[in-house]
Amino acid sequence: MRAAKRIGAAFAVMALLLHTGSALALDADTSVCCPHHPTHTESCGYRSEYPDQPCTFVCPTCQSLPAGEDEHAPPAGESAPPETGAGAAAPLPSGTASAPADGPAPAEQPASPAQSVIPAQTEITTFTQLKSAIDAAAGSSAVLSLSGEIYMEELLTIPAGTAVTLQGGGTLARDARYTGLFFLVQKGGALNIDGITLDGRGLAASSNGLICSYGAVALNTGALQGIHCLGGSSNYQRSAVSVVGLDATFTMTGGQIRDNTYTQPRSNQHIGAVMAVDGATIELSGGQITQNTLEASISAAVVVFGGTDKEVDSHLYISGDAQITDNVAYNGGVLLGNSNASSLWSDLGLAVCQMDGGLIARNTAQGFGGYTKNYGGGVMVYYHADFTMNGGQILQNTGKMGAGVCVTDGFVESGAYAAGWSYQELWIEKYNIPGAFRLNGGEISGNRAIGGGTGDEGCGGGIYIASNQVTLSGGSITDNSAGRQGGGVYVGCVPYVLHVYDALITDNTAELLGGGLWFCPTGDATNAVTNGGAIYGNRAGGAGDDFVAVPQTGKLYTTNLADRMLGGGAVSWYRDGGVELLDGDQLGQPDQTARFDPQDPGQRLTDIQNSTQGHALKAVVSPAAQQLAQSRAKLYITGNRAPRGGGVGSNGSVIIGTPQQEYTLQVRKVWPDGVLPAAQAAVTVALQIGDYQLDTVVLEQKNSWQATFTQLPDPATLGELQVQVLETPVPDGFAPSYSQAVVDEDAKTISITITNTPLPTATGSLTVEKTVAGTGGETDRDFTFVVQLSDTAVSGVYGEMLFTGGKAQFTLRHGQRCTATGLPAGTTYRVTEAEADEDGYRTTATGDSGAIAAGQMSTAVFTNWRDSQTPRPPAETETGSPGSPATGGSVSAVLLLISAVAAGSLLLLYRRRWGYRPKHSK
Repeated sequence: MRAAKRIGAAFAVMALLLHTGSALALDADTSVCCPHHPTHTESCGYRSEYPDQPCTFVCPTCQSLPAGEDEHAPPAGESAPPETGAGAAAPLPSGTASAPADGPAPAEQPASPAQSVIPAQTEITTFTQLKSAIDAAAGSSAVLSLSGEIYMEELLTIPAGTAVTLQGGGTLARDARYTGLFFLVQKGGALNIDGITLDGRGLAASSNGLICSYGAVALNTGALQGIHCLGGSSNYQRSAVSVVGLDATFTMTGGQIRDNTYTQPRSNQHIGAVMAVDGATIELSGGQITQNTLEASISAAVVVFGGTDKEVDSHLYISGDAQITDNVAYNGGVLLGNSNASSLWSDLGLAVCQMDGGLIARNTAQGFGGYTKNYGGGVMVYYHADFTMNGGQILQNTGKMGAGVCVTDGFVESGAYAAGWSYQELWIEKYNIPGAFRLNGGEISGNRAIGGGTGDEGCGGGIYIASNQVTLSGGSITDNSAGRQGGGVYVGCVPYVLHVYDALITDNTAELLGGGLWFCPTGDATNAVTNGGAIYGNRAGGAGDDFVAVPQTGKLYTTNLADRMLGGGAVSWYRDGGVELLDGDQLGQPDQTARFDPQDPGQRLTDIQNSTQGHALKAVVSPAAQQLAQSRAKLYITGNRAPRGGGVGSNGSVIIGTPQQEYTLQVRKVWPDGVLPAAQAAVTVALQIGDYQLDTVVLEQKNSWQATFTQLPDPATLGELQVQVLETPVPDGFAPSYSQAVVDEDAKTISITITNTPLPTATGSLTVEKTVAGTGGETDRDFTFVVQLSDTAVSGVYGEMLFTGGKAQFTLRHGQRCTATGLPAGTTYRVTEAEADEDGYRTTATGDSGAIAAGQMSTAVFTNWRDSQTPRPPAETETGSPGSPATGGSVSAVLLLISAVAAGSLLLLYRRRWGYRPKHSK
């Protein structure tokens, strides 16, 4: 842990018991004074406005006390502390790592632990006990348990090498007669607050806070509260906690810093309830900094300034369950950087903040006493500052600009841009002023940029940007609102350029123009496809649901919109109303141009590149392209509202994605040898990225079986998703195969070849047989047969038949057959005989139509019967088996007659000889 490393010394659990007797009761009768104190003085602490606080003068002459009872006497061997009346300042740090001139000097190295064992202390109930215990713990560690209410009487110092833990349920409170600092922790010292309350009691003090530390301070449980600061010249002692210098840390894991107030704004500036300067570090992982009110020209609940040396940065870390909520200050919740104009040209270090968790919510940036630039309700990133947000929430904060986060590097504000200064060489490299912000994760939601006054007030509900060092690449910017422009995000002016990556910009609303994005005439707009944005589904009351670029005569700035979006799905841009400039108006108003009609969308607009025209556009996107974009999005800009630019508004430039990093997919169709041209039908091929099927092209003979998909994202940025093609539908009888995608990074091309291979088909056979019967049958005559198949692609020799276009013709005589083999299974057939039922023949056929069955023989049998004497059709018993010769009709009749006569003779002989009678005869 960073805090543990900086603190260096662990807290040992020991207590110091110094029983000094009963507390001396203060005389409440202020009218009675001894001869040596005839009137009240500043040093005695009495004030008529605080009648409940008596005079504390103790006369050593007439009110001497027995030894061991005078609590105001210093411990043996020590001098008495200086008197401090109302308005008298305690020893204070100068704002650097060195100690104040009249205070104890911070040790350069931690002191060696004390050799003596400190007696156990179970409870401390008086200030004298507390001071004595801390003094006695010098060079070692002590755990002190406070109970009851103990009033501060003088500054308590934690020297180098000393670690003090204050625990219990007691309160260490400000006395009306003591307005100074409570604790000074020297370099190498450590103060751990674990349960007690430090309470300023709301008593006015000109400048003093509670804790100023060059060492380590930790708040685990308990509270720091009740400061009422009237202002003063010193910078660092006015906060509840100030940590100063490279070795100074404040770690907060629990407890509260609450209800502290700072009034008289012209006397107060550079103030925070918690403050880190000159290389110090604040770590917030729990607890609350809440309900503090800071009426100061430059202030926030938490303030971090860099060091006076360019190489010395101060740090703020926010994580876990830390909360900065419900504070009111000039800059709201957190102020990073240094806005002192005289410091701009100094070599200052940075205020660096990393937010991995925690909550910054419901803070208000509010002007006081004529100071009105109250920007950054949640976080103000000002000049010498660098803020990275990886997680956590910035919610429901309020300010005039950048209600969630306000970022400015001062380059334009200071006049450096107008003077022609070099941004990189002077502003960044020499003066070390990045004003940087990176959004990698977390949530910025529900913040409100109020007002509509001068400059950019009312702009940037979620984020306001006046810096060239801002990148938005993750997290969510949702449900924010602005009174003028940029409900989610606003870019202040030229020359600032915002970089956005992997963004889904949808479901935002503008009352007038540009529900998704709105651009003033002075800003470039770019949406690329590689790591770019998906812009669709937004709404605008006047024109341009998804995009507006305000027109201007002689406009120098350009619009560049890809025809694809994040993930690679196509986007179709259509006109959606129009925008005009009225006299003195640079923001644009809707004109009378018709809005987009999905039933009559008009002409699709493509190749919007380097366009200097005005635009009001609607994006039409397929469901698959939307789903693909949603799967790739890391940054969500949704549900935001403003009159112009519901999602994003800009008077500068916005680049979404990485331009000039687009790929072209070349797809080619190959037919293998043996596939006849007649079988090579045109095919439709769809672009597929991952599991998402997108737009299509047709491959056919007239485009040489090849086509391209353009403006695709760099495949290296798609993660696990692969760029593919899909033939749909696949021609019957073929199986497509796809080559591996070949990526040429130099040419920015992807090549895929599709090969259609004929499928191995199941086959069957067909046999046609011929029989001629009857006394008049011609067994030596040729009869003509035609076989017609449903599959006209069958051509060539199949067994004993020759097919052309699915048709075969041949002749058969009596007893002959013809067989076709290898016919496609499922193909239907019909067999006909040209001479059927002609020349006195009666023709019958079985199996003359049907379907070819896989692995089986289908048989068509044709029989022609003709009798020269009795023209009747032969009985089925008279027809021989296929291929066998038929028997003549006259011979059959003779044999039948002989058989009948013989049977009758035998029956008569049987009856006469053996007396046979039929079974049922009478």
